[in-house]
Amino acid sequence: MRAIQIAICFVWLTAGVVATAAPVKIDPNPTALMQAMQGHRIVLLGEMHDNAAQHTLRVAAFRQLVVQGARPAIAFEQFDQERQPDIDRARRVRPGDANYLIAQAKGRDEWQWDFYRPFVALALEHALPIVAANLSRDKAMRVAIDGWPAVFDASMRDELKLDSLPAGFRRKHEDAIAVGHCNLLRSEELPARARANRA
Repeated sequence: MRAIQIAICFVWLTAGVVATAAPVKIDPNPTALMQAMQGHRIVLLGEMHDNAAQHTLRVAAFRQLVVQGARPAIAFEQFDQERQPDIDRARRVRPGDANYLIAQAKGRDEWQWDFYRPFVALALEHALPIVAANLSRDKAMRVAIDGWPAVFDASMRDELKLDSLPAGFRRKHEDAIAVGHCNLLRSEELPARARANRA
């Protein structure tokens, strides 16, 4: 089975950039979701921060995938990139202890860890890579205010195609940000918010 990466993050972070297919409605059983994940190099599990049923479904589907032999890396939005050394150290010091890893990686209290801990535990149980994938709030704020060059050099901007995202993609992303904030943000705030989110 081909290795895949599972990312627990906002769906619209990379839509149109690395996503290989349009989102699909999945039958609410783990096997259907597991089958939908198969064969993809990158799978985004999406923005379901407060939906316990979806987290339960996703971790069950992910477990099935791993039991069948997949060995993906798991990129967590819940851990800032700067915390990767803490994650790696926690794995060496107390292998298999998801609570310890979360505490050492300084996972923010805003996350409902009861939802994400099972993914961390599954990764530890099967020795899967755990990747701290989130840009820190400080860096995201700098990108929002000062643009891409505040955090990304020219070669990284080119590699990620940050300066050439299609206008339609940017507009849809800003619309998603607006809807996600109950249309309470001012329209002039949306480009900066969307830029920070993509970063």
